[in-house]
This record gives sequence, C-alpha cells and structure tokens, in this order.
Amino acid sequence: MENATVTIFLAGLAFGSVSLVSIGPNNILLLREGLGGCRPALVGAVMWLSYAGLGALAVFAGHSVRPMVEGVAPLLGWGGAVVLAAMGVAALRASARAAPDLTARGWAREPVTAATARVLRIVWLNPLTYLELLAVPAALALPLAGLEQRCALFAGLLVAFALNCFGFSLGACVLSPLFGRPSRLQLFDRISGGIMIVLAVLAATHAAMPRPVKGNEQARPPIGAQLW
Repeated sequence: MENATVTIFLAGLAFGSVSLVSIGPNNILLLREGLGGCRPALVGAVMWLSYAGLGALAVFAGHSVRPMVEGVAPLLGWGGAVVLAAMGVAALRASARAAPDLTARGWAREPVTAATARVLRIVWLNPLTYLELLAVPAALALPLAGLEQRCALFAGLLVAFALNCFGFSLGACVLSPLFGRPSRLQLFDRISGGIMIVLAVLAATHAAMPRPVKGNEQARPPIGAQLW
C-alpha cells in the first residue's frame, strides 16, 4: 500500500507540474505581477489557494464534478473564447498606457483587497482553469480506492501548484530589475495580449467544430488541454 501511495503522489506531482511549462492567462498573470514588482507573494498565495480549492473538489468529489464540467464544455468553449479575447484586449490596452502607469510605484499604491480581487477575477473567469483543475484531476481520481490514495494525489497536486504559483511570481520578481523596466513591461503586455487572443481564436474554433454523434466517434478532448 505504501508503494502505491507514493506512486499516486508522484502522479499528482507530475500532472501538476504541467502547469510549469504551460502558457495561459494564469501563468501570464503570475509573471506580470512579479516583473512589475507588484505583490508576488500575495498573488502566488491567492492563486495557490484557488488551485487548492478546485483540486480538492476534483479529487474528493470528482464523481460529481466531472460530468458537470463535461456537460457545460460547449458553453465554456464559446464563453472561454470571449473571456480570453477580453483578457487579451486588456493586456494590449495596458501596453499602450504611459510608462509611469506600468511601474512598480504605481502598483504599490494598490490596496491588498483590490490586488486580491484582480487575481481572483483572472483565475475564476478563466475557463481553462476549470477544465484543467476540475475535469482532468477528477478523471485521475475516479479509479482511486480509499481516502489515503486520494489524499496522496491531492498532496502531489498541492506541491506542484505551489512550485508553479510561487516559482513564477517570486522568480519573476527576482528578474524584475532586468526585465521590469516600463518599456519591457509594455512589450510583455503586447506579447501576452497576443497569446491570449490566439487562445481565444483556438477556443472559438474548437467550439465551432461539429460534434460527433455519440457512440459513432470518440468524444473531443477538453478545450485548452495543457494550457493555463
């Protein structure tokens, strides 16, 4: 039983580690906050707690969550395209602001509650968050037997999520003296805005694809797989 528990923990760690190499609104936010010298510890903590809540729901109530997420997948496709496009446009608009608005001094005046709300808005409005942190972990947890194995999977996910959230935000903060200059932050916003608009186009394209007839073809994979 011990070997099985360790294996399941490592499986959770491996799956969660996909977030370290993925591209999407959440990781872009972590990098942007760190490079701008904003509140990297707060941002990382809020995002990690959000991931932990969704991961717990997926692992310990996956039998109820997975069918629900799959049922609203088409809505997440079109809705996700709109949300991702809006995030992309917002990033492009940020890149057009005057340089002083992009400096750490400007963000330093932002209240903790406002910064927290901004992070929560990005994470919880991002449709890829639900598909990656609810549908897939729920599928991983379904065949597990007993609370011990589910706890092992959840622990592995928590460790990987911590590496992701704090690694990106604090790591970017360390690099902010080199890459956190206003002109480079503007370039980062342009690039991230372009990435999110591309993701929006992919989401809309996926949502517009004809659905296979049930029983005749395999179901389509979840939209935005491996993209956070």
